Amino acid sequence: MATIVERANKEIAKLTKLGVRSEIVSDDGIVFEWSNSRQAWGMGYPVRQGTKIELDANEFYIPFRQAETAIKAINAMTSFNELPLYKKSFEAKHMGKFGSKKKPVKSKRRK
Repeated sequence: MATIVERANKEIAKLTKLGVRSEIVSDDGIVFEWSNSRQAWGMGYPVRQGTKIELDANEFYIPFRQAETAIKAINAMTSFNELPLYKKSFEAKHMGKFGSKKKPVKSKRRK
């Protein structure tokens, strides 16, 4: 059986397109949300089996059968991979994380 981090990273790898998607929750679980400003995953909200949920491009759901497993997942969030879409975000470029910042243009002074 895959570890929590492996399961999360498998779901994160699928998050390559912008937009909202619908899912029917297969088992009780947790939605995790990526924050560009924090550059980190956070716990979104719990979901119940059978519920239809709308997930944005920065969210994924992992089912858990036991509360103990959910707690382990929350503690493992720092080991989750980055959101693939983060590389293209304004925040990533602004912080200089990917690519280089543009250098300011020096004005020529007239003598």
